Amino acid sequence: MLKIPAQPLNRDHPVRSRSVGQPLSDTGSPFELTAELLCARYATRVYRFAAMVSTSAHDAEDLAQTALERAIRALPRFDPRRGNIEGWLWRIVANAAGDARRGARRRQLLVELLVRRADRLAHQAPPETADEVLLTAVRRLPGRQRAAVALRYGADLDLQTVGATLGVSVAGTSMLIRRALDRLRAELTREEMES
Repeated sequence: MLKIPAQPLNRDHPVRSRSVGQPLSDTGSPFELTAELLCARYATRVYRFAAMVSTSAHDAEDLAQTALERAIRALPRFDPRRGNIEGWLWRIVANAAGDARRGARRRQLLVELLVRRADRLAHQAPPETADEVLLTAVRRLPGRQRAAVALRYGADLDLQTVGATLGVSVAGTSMLIRRALDRLRAELTREEMES
């Protein structure tokens, strides 16, 4: 969780917007801008920005931390002759927000694509699939489980490839498939007992 300081401004060394050549402190002497000073001055505002552009509080915290981390890592490269600290920081924050938004959209599109492919494959029963009851049960699995089973047994892929395709670790893939098989086993047993 993002720790936001109670006092957002360090009065001993305030960071201000300034024109080229102006020092960062009120005393007229230049000093090194530190990570602590940057966070003390801007963490609250960066988090508020992140909360407004993110879809959840968790995503906002991640975005604020990512943006501040990028800014801290870039501090040694900050050149006051090229612009003020505020413009530099907010470019970093805006870029981090764009990266997060594009990453979330790519992940969402990939999952949707895989679920659609699994649906399409599940509805095209190959000639060697004689057991329509099993195929019907597979079609009723939740999307990710259905995709995992279809990739593992329909496409005959190994666990590592299935995991890479779904964006899950090998252990997570194994657990996903095991849960799907347990669910199929329970459903098929129940149907057998009812008939």
